[in-house]
Amino acid sequence: MYMPASFKVEDRSAMLDFIDRWSFGVLMTLKAGSLEVNQVPFILDRENNRLYGHLARQNDQWKELDGADETRVLFQGPHAYVSPDWYESAGMVPTWNFMSAEVRGRSELLPPERLPWLLEQLSDKHEAAFANPWKMSKVPPAKLEAMMKAIVGFSIDIETLNGKFKLSQNRNPQDRAGVIAGLSAQPDENSQVIAQQMQLLQDS
Repeated sequence: MYMPASFKVEDRSAMLDFIDRWSFGVLMTLKAGSLEVNQVPFILDRENNRLYGHLARQNDQWKELDGADETRVLFQGPHAYVSPDWYESAGMVPTWNFMSAEVRGRSELLPPERLPWLLEQLSDKHEAAFANPWKMSKVPPAKLEAMMKAIVGFSIDIETLNGKFKLSQNRNPQDRAGVIAGLSAQPDENSQVIAQQMQLLQDS
């Protein structure tokens, strides 16, 4: 990952918070020199410094998760177009602000008996905001067993963690204030979130 010093995140806790929030990652592995890429919902285990996910058994990428080669995951968060008209400085050009994190590490396949735990962790996390959260117990045991045979669980040891938050840190305070105002006036959620993150950085 290209990493200008201005945008590098040094706070490991902040990077883990980001991954936990934007947990739908891009899983990347190598197969005979070719890059294999799939999107996967991940669970972060902070205590053990690991990521957990699963793939469809019909998706051959799981066969590359035996730890023989490094595995990478890219987590992409909010992003937004930045108009040069928002800067106080003249003669500027358009750019893009964004937040992302990259994990590198060795992966291993989970034994089948760990799948119920993994799926419960995943569903509990995303059902927590609902008034009546769905539970795996709602699925008939025979059907659940058949469905679990169709997936493969895996984990990744977080050996390297890189965070890149491009939030106009390389601009002067007046230009940053203009970008915050410009993004805040946009109707889309991405622009709003980037503006909020820029303001938090400005106030810190």
